[in-house]
Amino acid sequence: MFRLAQHSTVFMAERLIRRATTMSCALLLLAALVNPVSAALTREPYLQQLTPNAVTIMWQTDLNSANDSQVEYGTTLGNLNQSRTSTATNYPSNSSVKNHAVTITGLNPNTRYFYNVGTVGVVEGGGTADHFFATAPTVGATTGFRAWILADSSDGSADQIAVRDAMLVQTASSPPDMVLHGGDIAYEDGTDLEFTNNHFAIYADILRKTPLYPALGNHEARSVNTSNGTGPYYEAHILPTAAEMGGVASGTEAYYSFDYANVHFIVLDSMDSMVFDNQEGRLVPSQAMLAWLSADLGSTVQDWVIALWHHPPYSKGTHDSDDSGDSGGRLVAMREDVLPLLEAAGVDLVIAGHSHIYERSYLIDGAYGYGVNPSYVTPAFTTLQNDGRILDSGDGDPAGDGAYLKNFPTQSNQGTVYMVVGHGGKSVGGTCCHPVMSYDEIYFGSVIMDVADKIVTLRNLNSAGAITDTFRIQKGAASNQAPTVNAGSNQTISMPSSANLDGTVSDDGLPSGTLTTTWSQLSGPGTVSFGNASAIDTTATFSIAGSYLLRLTAEDGELTSTDDVSITVTSGGGGSGGFTSYNDLAWGSGQLSSNITTYTSPSGGSGLPSQGALVDFNSGTNTSVNLSVAGGFFNGGNQSTFGSNPAPGTDAHAVFNGRVNGLGQISYINQSGSSLVLTLTGLNASKTYVLVFYAHRDKYAWDRASLVTLSGQESFINNSSTANDNPNEPGGVLFGGPSDPSTRLPADNDQ
Repeated sequence: MFRLAQHSTVFMAERLIRRATTMSCALLLLAALVNPVSAALTREPYLQQLTPNAVTIMWQTDLNSANDSQVEYGTTLGNLNQSRTSTATNYPSNSSVKNHAVTITGLNPNTRYFYNVGTVGVVEGGGTADHFFATAPTVGATTGFRAWILADSSDGSADQIAVRDAMLVQTASSPPDMVLHGGDIAYEDGTDLEFTNNHFAIYADILRKTPLYPALGNHEARSVNTSNGTGPYYEAHILPTAAEMGGVASGTEAYYSFDYANVHFIVLDSMDSMVFDNQEGRLVPSQAMLAWLSADLGSTVQDWVIALWHHPPYSKGTHDSDDSGDSGGRLVAMREDVLPLLEAAGVDLVIAGHSHIYERSYLIDGAYGYGVNPSYVTPAFTTLQNDGRILDSGDGDPAGDGAYLKNFPTQSNQGTVYMVVGHGGKSVGGTCCHPVMSYDEIYFGSVIMDVADKIVTLRNLNSAGAITDTFRIQKGAASNQAPTVNAGSNQTISMPSSANLDGTVSDDGLPSGTLTTTWSQLSGPGTVSFGNASAIDTTATFSIAGSYLLRLTAEDGELTSTDDVSITVTSGGGGSGGFTSYNDLAWGSGQLSSNITTYTSPSGGSGLPSQGALVDFNSGTNTSVNLSVAGGFFNGGNQSTFGSNPAPGTDAHAVFNGRVNGLGQISYINQSGSSLVLTLTGLNASKTYVLVFYAHRDKYAWDRASLVTLSGQESFINNSSTANDNPNEPGGVLFGGPSDPSTRLPADNDQ
């Protein structure tokens, strides 16, 4: 059969050659028949409309591709044993390419599938370990997920790439599950080619495995007809118009909603779904969009509701939300006409772009309706606070003033946090200091959002890789929150029963290190379930009293270390936040201690008391605070494995002398393997205490690095000394001072 087909092809070619007018034309024709030109991808595959049971995969090719678009997929790489097909489309906005979109249904929730793309019998892309999608959790599930949030990003600049790369580094061990984009996706005019070059090409490695949910920006609007749903923005996306992902059908891709896990997302159109109101004398949102929004808000029963659109209701960046003429009045229109609906429905978070800045508000409610039409100027902070518009004037940081608390189930007008994320790569600027904003920053960056049951945590990550703002919204009674635990060693904490504990574990930034977590129940009746047991972000739900163990295992090459955190669940307790647990591997081979971060204390023949009263560091006066030390092993004669013996007055002999001297020091060695427990009693809730650690090593030979972490404790400030002499850390930095989240102390500590 093959030979006959081959012979026929050559025969036909020879006949055509004889008819050709020149030899060169004949040779070109023969080459075209025997070796057909293959299609080239002009856009790598990317994901749309990811649900627990379905996904849409899109890609773009040149005109050499056939029209029968096909995706092959399966749960095992190398065995893509299922396929779906559709028909390619050629749009007038770019007639030199073909657009492919294939929807796959009948999938299992929370399952990873690998895939390739092409036409029937021809693979044009994918098929690697990096081409996969993970279906969404079932709607309402509280297993948790991560989102990457940005806007005003895609102009192909180095700043855009720096923002992208900072996110990839920060989330390397736990990549985002979705991308939320607040508009201005493709500068300058949102053309098909600009979408390809400035957006899809730059984020190709992300979007091939992470679904994107966009809002229409003013730059994309230059090339679309929203009434008809045509133009490059609408051609590049397949967005839910008929409630395919939950919510109420909108009938338009300009605005839509969808459910993911226990969150309901609402995406609005602040650009084209606007009309001029002659009576008001200004732009207002269309009645169609407002009616749909009211119906959609009333239909959801999700734990969280988050809204996204382009023009921010509050900003003092490159756009001014108090200027009724800014952007045709769209900022004012969204604030005055949309916010009342959202806040009355208990919406938790509003995300916008357009203004090229990062801004984040307090927990607020009803900060609108001031001034005379058409000027709606937001008053000063004190006015808003006196009027009851600022519900929580804290920073929302679990390590600072504490999370913003809301009732659960969600009730109307319990407060909303507003974010402007227009710092995604195009440019930054503005005057800052809007009265509702708790934090603002003129620096390129993006936002990482982690949802864990009744806790949502958001962090602003700038393009230099620094987390500059963190805040949390938490639902439920404050008395049922877990306290903070920071694990550098075996530690035991108490927390309420039937509470949630969430947080982050870290492998200390080792580029080749991997970290796993394992939860187990040590004692207590009944059962306990934990989510994300093998993930870096770890959430645990305790339903009964008892003891539990979080074991962290980190590997770096052939070295393996473990770090245990013991958690005791009691029937009472309180506090706020989650936990931060660090598993600090040794810096080099041969430096790994058999005991991981073990502290020791005076015992045996030292003859010194193990408790005493603290004195004020500055005045030397006695305080009401007592320190007791228990457990461990003390050796005042040789407390250092590699260093010299302690000089007189530099070890625990100078610390315990009837009372604990505020200027003294303590030296212990890691010998017996038992834990050191320091207990402070008599703390005054109205005072702030400074806990200071000083570390010094006299040789480059390290036994191991201990780790002391203080975070989320309102009564303590970490004011440990800086150290810049670590030979194996970039820049030699061992500990960067109070802004460093952890203090690494060498066990070779003789001063």
